[in-house]
Amino acid sequence: MNTLTVFISSTVKDFGPVRSDLRTWLTGAGARVRMSEDPEFPVVNGVSSHDACLEAIAGSHVVVVLIGDRRGGRYAATPKSITRREYEEALRLGLPVVVLVREDVNKKAEAWARKELREPPFGAETEDIVGFIDFTRKGHTDNWIHVWDGSYFGAREIIQSRLNTTITSLLGRHTELVRLAKRYDSYVDARLQLDKLLHALAKVDLPAREKALAALASLAEARTQLLGFDPGDRWNLAIYTPGEDGLLAEYARQKDERIVSHGRRWKPGTGHVGLAWQAQKTLVAADLTVTGGWREVREGDAENYRSVVAVPIAAPDGKVHGILLVTSSRLDHFREAQQAEVLTVQSLALRFGEVLGVEP
Repeated sequence: MNTLTVFISSTVKDFGPVRSDLRTWLTGAGARVRMSEDPEFPVVNGVSSHDACLEAIAGSHVVVVLIGDRRGGRYAATPKSITRREYEEALRLGLPVVVLVREDVNKKAEAWARKELREPPFGAETEDIVGFIDFTRKGHTDNWIHVWDGSYFGAREIIQSRLNTTITSLLGRHTELVRLAKRYDSYVDARLQLDKLLHALAKVDLPAREKALAALASLAEARTQLLGFDPGDRWNLAIYTPGEDGLLAEYARQKDERIVSHGRRWKPGTGHVGLAWQAQKTLVAADLTVTGGWREVREGDAENYRSVVAVPIAAPDGKVHGILLVTSSRLDHFREAQQAEVLTVQSLALRFGEVLGVEP
């Protein structure tokens, strides 16, 4: 595993002792620390010192930003300080950022913003410093800042807490990636076989309903590799299309043997089938029972249908011809739009359109 690399961003002269103590602590804990004043700081020939700092952030895992009463040097020909540019670069790269604002500075900045002070508290640099603090709080997701006493021990306590949380989060993502990696080879093989079948079905002269049933049967066989179903999950795969009465009816279906078919139909705007049809977009629910589309029509619905993804089957002109529905008895099986299993259902909906006669 790569060594945890922490980039410390701040003005140097006023925070020199704190930066030095943080480096000693972090390196003693086995981390690599990047600070611009270090002799071993990575610098490439032909690159300015400021750009070298930005490039060093790209090789870091966590960025710590200390904000005091000095703006620091401006970046290139811009009005922004290099510290602010380092912060912006960390955000752009999606890195975890720990922002610490000295308590006395934060109080003065807030008082200035409320127009409670006659004289700018930081002289000519007041607007830059107040603007930077304000920027860290607004306009982006990772906007949590820590007001701190300016001491090394105070900074260490905050950083340690944030690092613990960050590492726990990263380990969780790592575990998920390992799980997906183990599935990758089997996923590729299963998807290849299913795509071959869908391509062949689109060309053979068979009733569209028979093609749809064959496609769903093949997907059902590969449900573990493609959709992440566990052996104990109750699964349900269905295509719904509108009838002459305007209700969405079951066109083709494959399901777990423990689920009893009732042939229910859905009015546009009701249930997740009807809601996806009305909205003409993918709908995902981690827990159907707490959504507005939930209707427990029969006993056992909550046991059989807990999480769902419903995807419109549409033509290139945007006209929706049906809904591909996948449900699971497992809570959180399908939970968000960018989940690999949900993206798989979306891509299959495009291919199923060919089977139903919707031109790609």
